[in-house]
Amino acid sequence: MKNVKIGVMLLALLLAGMILVPAVSATTPLEGKTIGWNATAEQVVRLNELWGKNITIGEYFEEFCPQCLVGMPPDLKEVLYKNQWKW
Repeated sequence: MKNVKIGVMLLALLLAGMILVPAVSATTPLEGKTIGWNATAEQVVRLNELWGKNITIGEYFEEFCPQCLVGMPPDLKEVLYKNQWKW
């Protein structure tokens, strides 16, 4: 009987501990959100010309968001120019 009481106490402590531990999330702050961007008429024309072509993420940024590349660390830029833009 004493073992049952100890087991119940341990189970109660375990459940209380589980309730008190905060949930940890692996999501990023932007996951599931859309980032808006308004293109100029010239950018829309250029985007239509490039649509479906084999370009890198860096090339896309050069065309449509050059300010994003300003001050970016060189190692990160290297990654952008090695990976393809997914249409």
